[in-house]
Amino acid sequence: MSTTIDLAAVLESHRKWLQSEAGGAKANLGGTDLRDADLRDANLGNANLRHANLGNANLRHANLGYADLLYADLLYADLGNANLRHADLGNANLRHANLGGTDLRDADLRDANLGYADLRGADLRGADLRDANLRGAYLWDSKFNWQSHALLSEILLRAAGDSVERRMLSGLIAVSTDWCWNRFLSLEHPERAWAIAELAKWVRPDDGAPEVIRAAARAAGGGDA
Repeated sequence: MSTTIDLAAVLESHRKWLQSEAGGAKANLGGTDLRDADLRDANLGNANLRHANLGNANLRHANLGYADLLYADLLYADLGNANLRHADLGNANLRHANLGGTDLRDADLRDANLGYADLRGADLRGADLRDANLRGAYLWDSKFNWQSHALLSEILLRAAGDSVERRMLSGLIAVSTDWCWNRFLSLEHPERAWAIAELAKWVRPDDGAPEVIRAAARAAGGGDA
């Protein structure tokens, strides 16, 4: 971690800025080396952390809502139960990061690297996952992720290949954020069965998957799914 930054002073100044107190200033930590930093419970809402190196940093329970983390390096960072709602994580490196229980609602994760990240219990509703790398990520021990239109759409899009009908169904799920599972399951669509079969491949025990998806997993040999 860099020794040239007084993090306590930055956080106090940022607190004052957030509360419109005299002497406050927005935290500008863009490009800063914050590897291994202890930022547990830190309030960095709306802060500039673009291109910051937060590798292996402890950000448990931190508030990063609306923060700019574009291109930030969060390799192996611990973001458990942090608030990242509406944060910009475009092109961020989140490989092997702990995002368990993290609030990622409406976060921008386009082109982010989530390889082998732990997203169990994370809330991804409304998050933008277009072109994000999800290889090896732990996704499904949470009912919230079965309500994430963006995540379900992205999974189907990657399996759709060049099929126009399948890509259209993926897109329909992405934009129909006011639809619940019952509305989708009542849909008359030629690729409905394909979509259910694809999603069934992601079912894990006790992950809150809808029963129709769980049944499809069992039918395909998913055992106790």
